[in-house]
Amino acid sequence: MPAVARRAQAPFADGDQLLLYTDGVIEARDEVREYFPLLERVPRHICDEPSRTLAALHDELLAHVGDRLHDDAALLLLRKPVAEGVPATAEVRMA
Repeated sequence: MPAVARRAQAPFADGDQLLLYTDGVIEARDEVREYFPLLERVPRHICDEPSRTLAALHDELLAHVGDRLHDDAALLLLRKPVAEGVPATAEVRMA
């Protein structure tokens, strides 16, 4: 029997943010082969400006790997606007 695609829905309220990332981010390793702890790092940097959050995460990722990634890595942070008339913001950071 063929696989059936299922759609899931989740609430996305004003001000909520959604972080998408590639495996190159979470599989990035430091000199002792430890993975980048993305889930630990996100709460330190989350703010209302996606570009600031992503810049901080990008800097920490590069510091973790010694400024050289061995795989492609991308972070995408989507933020639903708080007030009507405020454009939604999206920022893409690729290393």
